[in-house]
Amino acid sequence: MSRHILRQHVGYWINKLRQRVHLRFEERLSAYDISIAAWCVLVSVYDDSARSINELSRYIEVDKASVSRLVDKLEKRGLLTHKEGGDKRSGVVALTKSGRELVPLLIEEAEENERQFFAMLSKEQMSSFKKIINLILHEKE
Repeated sequence: MSRHILRQHVGYWINKLRQRVHLRFEERLSAYDISIAAWCVLVSVYDDSARSINELSRYIEVDKASVSRLVDKLEKRGLLTHKEGGDKRSGVVALTKSGRELVPLLIEEAEENERQFFAMLSKEQMSSFKKIINLILHEKE
């Protein structure tokens, strides 16, 4: 039997890459006291990809209860407002002035994190890498 079976599997390498990128990004965001999950919420509201807890849950693929807790935390920090509609999860979520000022800084941190991790790839290679990831992720849906 061959040794190093674990390292022959793509899933192992994808997980290693995810761990390293994730850890470094967490470190960068910690300067702002923001988690990666909170970053996902803030950026999604910023670029108008999602406007309610239900939409955020679908868009960032996190359960509604977790998104609701995140929105509550971000609202307490003065980064979001949440105007409830018919029920708590259908109300409109919006950035406050502080949130609108913070998100571009967080986006720059994300971009810098990607630049550092993927600097060895050309633009074409990075584009191909993203296309392959999307192909794999969407093939299994």
